[in-house]
Amino acid sequence: MTTSLLIAKLSLMVVLAAYLPLFLGVRRGRRPLAVVLVAATATLFVFSGLALGDTADLDALLAGRAALIAGGAVALIAVIAALTWLAWRFPAWALPAVVAVMPLRIPVPLGDRSAYLLLPLYAGILAILIAEVVIRDRLRPPSGATRETVGAGHLPPALDRPLDPLRLSLAAFIALAGLSVFWAGSGWGADALGAAWRSEVFGAGLVEMMAFLLPFGIVTMLTFRYVADGDGLRRVLLTVIGSGVVLAVIGIVQYPTRWLVFNRSGIMDDYELGNGFRVNSLFWDPNMFSRFLIVALLLSIGLMVAVPLWRRRLAAAAFLLAGANLLTLSRSGWMAFAVGFIVFAFAWLGRRRGAAVAGAAVLVLLLAGGLLLAARGVSVTRAKLERPWGINKLTGGRLYLGEAALKMTADRPAGGVGYGAFSLAYPDYRNRHASKRLSESHTTPLTLLAELGVPGLLVFLSVVWAAFDTTLRRRRLPGLETAPVRAGPGGADIADDGSAGKDDARRLYLIRAALGAVVAAVLVHSLLYNAFFEDPYLWLTFGLSLATAYRLSGWRPYDVRD
Repeated sequence: MTTSLLIAKLSLMVVLAAYLPLFLGVRRGRRPLAVVLVAATATLFVFSGLALGDTADLDALLAGRAALIAGGAVALIAVIAALTWLAWRFPAWALPAVVAVMPLRIPVPLGDRSAYLLLPLYAGILAILIAEVVIRDRLRPPSGATRETVGAGHLPPALDRPLDPLRLSLAAFIALAGLSVFWAGSGWGADALGAAWRSEVFGAGLVEMMAFLLPFGIVTMLTFRYVADGDGLRRVLLTVIGSGVVLAVIGIVQYPTRWLVFNRSGIMDDYELGNGFRVNSLFWDPNMFSRFLIVALLLSIGLMVAVPLWRRRLAAAAFLLAGANLLTLSRSGWMAFAVGFIVFAFAWLGRRRGAAVAGAAVLVLLLAGGLLLAARGVSVTRAKLERPWGINKLTGGRLYLGEAALKMTADRPAGGVGYGAFSLAYPDYRNRHASKRLSESHTTPLTLLAELGVPGLLVFLSVVWAAFDTTLRRRRLPGLETAPVRAGPGGADIADDGSAGKDDARRLYLIRAALGAVVAAVLVHSLLYNAFFEDPYLWLTFGLSLATAYRLSGWRPYDVRD
């Protein structure tokens, strides 16, 4: 087991060494890197299975199932082949289709429990990669700006290649998270158990890497390559909003019917405890459903302002999204929306009128918070506010979780307990008054402090700064004071009204501001619920932010070739 674990960790390093250059847009050696990435991933899965699995249980699982496993493998290959053909045949709609199925999870039985995996998302991005990168190499990396693409005399030397701090900071975070597997599980917890314990900790980090960071990074990369004109931007944004409307309708239907697809026992137990019935649509958790609704709602508001011709339809969508969000009874969701809306208001209206909107938003938030507290039956008393256990209860257990995270950081400030290992380390740091049901951190900065130490927090802050810099900063290049959002052949611009120049630049800035509002909302929500890097829509937003900042700003250093 020790040898298998070591090979698995080294294989993960090879995976990262091949993945990160592709993520950053390396121009040479892409195909050899892709081959190394596939081979290293296969090796990683094999030796991770040997390190994590019990040989006897594995033999029992495989016994008498050879034909079933072979048939499943053939069916999987056939599905991937069909999806690849569709992605190759309809390239304009491949990414929107993936965005449409992004929240869908498929239960996969694992022994006595089931794991709910984003299999449609994984299959979709794999099909696009094969169709667009392997088969015809259409989504090729940037070749750098030239005087022909920008215009003679308008290319400053410093802008020969665009500075992209967002992808650099994301790559740094992925690298740090991967490297943490070498010290995860050492010196704490059940480390005395040896390789078995370290394998369990490695498995927790591996799940976070392979289920979230690496596939979501591909979503960012594909989105950046795909959105090369106003048509592509329009399709992705409207797909997010359209998906939100569909899932909002499902959530609204759930409220009177009590029809639940996922996590019925958890939601009904919470309801029987007097916390109100909370809809979750096709998400596992009502809070994550609320976050998705907020993302779609902020994009709807941004497009309503940027594109007046769409205002009525978008207003109807926003009404449905807001109504469904009320039924989630998520206090953190409304706080996230308020912050996101304030960010957009300042970008849209300027400082003075933005401040007035911010004040109104705070009042509405306080009123809505009071209504939600009443709906969920939360009793706020002076005794609760004066004692730690009372504050912990009012914050849903977050106080003691935060205390544990700070203790982990104090013990290991340079590297933390290892990426994904918070819940495994938590029993050693749990406050004796803390709930036995909670083991997952609810605050992203504290989670990263505990898991990756101070370096993890610094990289996280760099990602946040880069995201806001990309979405909210006005970029003015010499000779490009106007920034038309051009569409593909035969298409109109994002406004659909034939206008160009400064009006288009304003529209594009407002769309970028809406994306910045989404980042702000997800950031605030992650302070109360965690799951910053585990949200696929945030990585989609990163890709859209990069595309709107660099590819659609009237400056075309990148080519997307058919």
